[in-house]
Amino acid sequence: MTLRKYTGGVAGDHYDTSIALAFDANYAGLFRALVRSMVEQETLLDCPIIIYSADPEVFEDPLVAKIVDKRRLIDPAQQKILEKASRDTVKRPERATWNLGTFLKWAAFEKQETSQLLFLDVDMIFKKPAEELLSLRPDVKFLCAPQFQRSIMESEDPAAGMQKLIDGDMWGNHSWRVNSGMMLIRDDLLSDAFREELLLSAFSAPPRINEQSHMSVYFSENPGLHAMVSAKYNFQEGFVRHAPPEAQPPLTDQAVILHYAGGIKPWKTKKHELRPSQREWFRYADEVAA
Repeated sequence: MTLRKYTGGVAGDHYDTSIALAFDANYAGLFRALVRSMVEQETLLDCPIIIYSADPEVFEDPLVAKIVDKRRLIDPAQQKILEKASRDTVKRPERATWNLGTFLKWAAFEKQETSQLLFLDVDMIFKKPAEELLSLRPDVKFLCAPQFQRSIMESEDPAAGMQKLIDGDMWGNHSWRVNSGMMLIRDDLLSDAFREELLLSAFSAPPRINEQSHMSVYFSENPGLHAMVSAKYNFQEGFVRHAPPEAQPPLTDQAVILHYAGGIKPWKTKKHELRPSQREWFRYADEVAA
């Protein structure tokens, strides 16, 4: 069911957009936090929800079982291909198990019952309604926000650099480096053929750091298919630590979607060391800090 039905509400405006996630049973707690934030912000409540997983146990989670509209257990043949990609197309094949969790999102490139699909990483919360995102740049087939670069932390004013990204000024490598944690996918990119093309591109290229690096290169070599949107739609929270403490809330308060990307997670951080933007996650989660 949609989140609107889950909350007992009356169906509102229909958006021809599905929401997709890819995770295993170990991340079900993060899914609960994400869902609760969406309900509180009353956003995307009428979008059908799809979960992709190679782990059948994820569909036994009570919340997943109750609200998911489409369960996509990855079939063995497709899983084998994605496992090969996670082992052979990245620079750190010893992290193949972790890499598979990221490559699983490529399974979402398939025909959907809606005309577009919003893919989200599960380690996110919504701080504001995101409906405006769905209608941005209708002329392009793939929308994403930039992958925050090391140049932010190395700059004299990291806060100013992040503000530029929020304002849509994609400076430096931010103009083409994709963060695949939020992807709005449209039209014929929602097809097996496109996924196969993306995989072929990855297998024929030198190993890269991760799956989103392959996507970045693919879209840079195929101009016109994609566009960057404001970083407020995928604000990578871990980078805010490089800004002065007084500058951090003004940045994260502009986020529509706050993404706890990277290795510094709220649920892995000692409680007394949490930033205000990390504490926000605990408003929606059952877990306690380390």
